[in-house]
Amino acid sequence: MASAQIDWAEDLVTEVVGERLKAATRKRGAEPLSHAIEAKKLRESWEALRVWLRAKLLAKRGASIPGFGRFTWQVLGDYKPSDLQDRPDELIPLRPVFQFSEDFCKAHLLPWRPIAEDKLVECADLNYSILALRHTSRLTKDMVWSALRDLQRKIGDRIASGYSLTLDFGVGQLVSDRGKPRFLFDASKLRREEEQVVPQSAPVSEEEEEPQPVVEATQTPVVDETEPTASELATTNALLARDGTEAFLAMMPPKVLTKDPRVKVDRDRTPARPEASKLSQAATRLLRCDSSVEQDQYARHLATIEKDADKLQKEQVKFQKLLAEGFKADAVKKVHWREANLTMQRHLKEQIAAQKAALEAEAQQEAIDCEVIDQLVERTKRGENVDRSAAEALGMEFRPALTCPLKQHSITGFPTRGRETTCTQKELLTYQLDHVNLRADLAKEEREKSLEEERRFLDHVAREQQLAAIERQQRKAATTEELLRSWETAEHVNNITRLKEMGSDAMLSYARDAIPSDDVLRRAPALPPTRQLAATINAARTAGLEDMKLGFSPTSRGDPRGATPAVDV
Repeated sequence: MASAQIDWAEDLVTEVVGERLKAATRKRGAEPLSHAIEAKKLRESWEALRVWLRAKLLAKRGASIPGFGRFTWQVLGDYKPSDLQDRPDELIPLRPVFQFSEDFCKAHLLPWRPIAEDKLVECADLNYSILALRHTSRLTKDMVWSALRDLQRKIGDRIASGYSLTLDFGVGQLVSDRGKPRFLFDASKLRREEEQVVPQSAPVSEEEEEPQPVVEATQTPVVDETEPTASELATTNALLARDGTEAFLAMMPPKVLTKDPRVKVDRDRTPARPEASKLSQAATRLLRCDSSVEQDQYARHLATIEKDADKLQKEQVKFQKLLAEGFKADAVKKVHWREANLTMQRHLKEQIAAQKAALEAEAQQEAIDCEVIDQLVERTKRGENVDRSAAEALGMEFRPALTCPLKQHSITGFPTRGRETTCTQKELLTYQLDHVNLRADLAKEEREKSLEEERRFLDHVAREQQLAAIERQQRKAATTEELLRSWETAEHVNNITRLKEMGSDAMLSYARDAIPSDDVLRRAPALPPTRQLAATINAARTAGLEDMKLGFSPTSRGDPRGATPAVDV
């Protein structure tokens, strides 16, 4: 026997209504809700969504539900979505596509994969105001929005929990099994109904010569796709607010009258409404809710719910952010844990090695001391004089011991004045004091040596710095001299060029005088370029231009021997 098919939409409506009633009960001072009215809101909103989706897909357009997913068409072959505007829909191969939104998948921990957008038809977002006005009878925009929001949340919870689900969307079914959702489109619901169009021309009858009457073609009603303006929405909302009582009564289940409905009452006026005492308790509450105060209270209640939902969402986002930061910090620590462990191991090994070296040095020193003491004790037992002190045995600086004809019988080398016992306390303290003074003198000498070495190093550094400064000055002077020499050379070249009109003798004379020479006794020192040029020109004028000029210039006119060159001094 086959099991009865479950109406999953009705099951979701029942769960959402139960949650709303529990939330209203927990609210202090809130008006209790009606189970029938809340279920009516959810059913009508869901049916309106199904009708809107089917209308969009039949028009070969996409439909997007914010926070849930989108239903659209994918163009196959070499066609593009823009071809739907120029060609009939039947000539272009299309395939229906459904995709959950990324926010919906993140909220319910579902996998999400992007789809290529170049082959998808553009989607139109769901407008809750238009959905409430066109596809519902008494619902408002806020009622439709809250109903669809709660239903979408329950759908996501069902899919994430792994329960089986089969939900009809008007164009197909959303099937989920063990947390794996898929959408099965129904081809029969995506196909347009064929319209019977009768031709307007009158066909000629075969039996009769008279033409048959012309039958007008049925006109397909044009659906107004224009969205209402803000003023129209405001007017509609005002009418809904005015007729709130009738709206809520219309959503109530039909009331069974006690009187026989076949009995007719002849009255001159319209029959009055039944009294409040004859209505149910839910209808009485709805009548009281007709006032503007109750409507404001209900609006504040909805605003409080939305505020709590936004606050919860912000807290979830903050928690997710902190959780991501924690995961990131753990990943960084996990990456650098090996380096940190190696550093700690090296530090511990260095400490262990240093402590081991210190212990070995201490043990070695104790062994040397014990060996020296044992040797001295053996000599004393054999009756031998101790010619060397403990400092000499340890390799320290030699100090001549005191000589005395009396018997020496101690490890320190001091005479015992004929006693067989060791030295007295005073003698031992004196000996130790001398050793302390010796160590202080040695430390002082070492300190003086180190200071002398530091002084020598500082003197060396100062000399190096002085030599470096002198070298820098020399390089600077050489650079300046080179620049000056280059400038003088350039000036000499310019002057020789200017002396070209006066002949080669003037140029040779200038070049001979301008060359610097170290022989000051035989030859005068070279003058600066400007003064040297003036001196050469004066000498040329004094000696005569005819003697210093070779040939003539082809550009000059007249007798070249009588021409006087113009020299710029």
